[in-house]
Amino acid sequence: MKFENGMRVVYKNIGVCTVEDIETKSFDEVNDKQYYKLKPISNNFTTYYYVPVDKSGEQIRNLFTKAEIDDILKNTKDKDEIWINNSRERRMEFNKILKSDNYNQIIRMAKSLYHQKQEKQKQHKHLSSSDEMILNSAETLIFQEFSEVLGIQQNDVREYIISKVEQ
Repeated sequence: MKFENGMRVVYKNIGVCTVEDIETKSFDEVNDKQYYKLKPISNNFTTYYYVPVDKSGEQIRNLFTKAEIDDILKNTKDKDEIWINNSRERRMEFNKILKSDNYNQIIRMAKSLYHQKQEKQKQHKHLSSSDEMILNSAETLIFQEFSEVLGIQQNDVREYIISKVEQ
């Protein structure tokens, strides 16, 4: 798949990025290769990621369409939550899910963590720091892309998801 300058894409595990340029570089000082120069939209700093054009299909994809987002939400609506009682096993499994780019799984996982967080708050407790970090990472991935595609603020994405899941 070919990406053009100025396109918004999803870079696996990083989130929505803008293709700033396609550059020929030699990071090993021997072989010249073409790279997509990606700038994360959430980063106000000058951080760039360079992804080899010939390997980009494994790491970069187009943004979802609104129909695809609605379909993902519809498909996760009646699915069971994902929960593993052993915190070490849960952390390993949830990190694997985060890296998978499988939004059906990521949303189910985030939903599980969000419900656990609500239950803990009722007991005046908190999620473990690793669960909280995973929830934040999942929400960042989901909210960033959904916000971009739906043309709404990231703060409004949770409400959008809830409205679609409760239909």
